[in-house]
Amino acid sequence: MAERFSFLLKLALKIVLIGLVFSCFQCKSDQKSDSLKAYYFPIEELKDGMVYEFASLDNRKSVDYWFMKSIDLDTAIYLTAQVYNEDFEVQQFSREEIVQNGVLQLDNYIYEIDSLGQQTRTDGQILSGNAFPFLADTSTVFLMKIKWVYHVEPESSITLIRNRRFVEKTTRTYKGTDHDCIEIGIHELLNSSEDGDLEIQYFGKEIYAKNIGLIYYKKILNDDFSLEYQLKDRYPMNVFEEKFKTSLETN
Repeated sequence: MAERFSFLLKLALKIVLIGLVFSCFQCKSDQKSDSLKAYYFPIEELKDGMVYEFASLDNRKSVDYWFMKSIDLDTAIYLTAQVYNEDFEVQQFSREEIVQNGVLQLDNYIYEIDSLGQQTRTDGQILSGNAFPFLADTSTVFLMKIKWVYHVEPESSITLIRNRRFVEKTTRTYKGTDHDCIEIGIHELLNSSEDGDLEIQYFGKEIYAKNIGLIYYKKILNDDFSLEYQLKDRYPMNVFEEKFKTSLETN
């Protein structure tokens, strides 16, 4: 049980996708000139899917791969993400519908390997809808809440509450080029019913580059532990598949 809690906790800490990168930056409505929609993932560019490779900046030196794909059905726009770890194992899947005034979180699944070596799925319950700041308003806070209940032991759950707000426009370097960016501040609370209603509160930030999307995020739990990742590269799925084949040949 403790191992499973640690696994879910680790994934919950790294969930930037949920209610963050899938906001209504591509809503089919007019936006004001100071809209932040251009700083989010490019929906048009993601129609064929693209992998975002994030590298850890801490001592763990781990890598995450996010395969992101948009689906435009004329009547609705969807954005999906499938997250893999450095061993090319699926960790998360998320599906959202982009609507006129925000985003509807439709699905979120967390995957793990059980003691028998079988992959299991824990479904997330969306308890509070999310909204991303379209305008550069530093005074507005946006709430997201999601709960994962372990299907074998329904009394055990982990709940993530995230408050998010726009901080400022800035610049940051990605692959040797300076990009216009925005900084989003986050305040998160994790609650585990499995561990005596343990609560962990922490802060962090995300950096989004214009016409690219998320390029950096950091979460600081305490003076001794933090998670810090930056975008290393973007490429089509076939490149990711070649990386996977190479890993099989070398391991």
